[in-house]
Amino acid sequence: MTLTSALVLLIALALLGLVTTAYRAGDTLDLAGPFRDHALARAARKLASEQPLPDTIERAYWRAGDYVRDSQRLKALGYSVTSESVTEPYIVHHIPGRGGGRTIKHRVPMCHITYGRRGSRA
Repeated sequence: MTLTSALVLLIALALLGLVTTAYRAGDTLDLAGPFRDHALARAARKLASEQPLPDTIERAYWRAGDYVRDSQRLKALGYSVTSESVTEPYIVHHIPGRGGGRTIKHRVPMCHITYGRRGSRA
């Protein structure tokens, strides 16, 4: 093996490692987080302008951090959590087929929350 082919192999392995690291970081890096936070804050402001306020609100959150921030906003409006359901953030489907089939992974909201207004009749 010549020095040139060894250098090319080393660069190829380094690039493969970089691509793998970037792919794994995609599961933890949340580029849409600020947009979701802005949308939830806007929905809370719109809700605050409604008269009368609805007795119940149902929300679905993609990340736990969204749930925490939005619940604080809704708490300030007089809402509290009446029911919550937390699930896995991915649904996995296995499609049978030749060669063992394939597995499809879909991202879904992980928190389904129902808020009720304090002092309201349910």
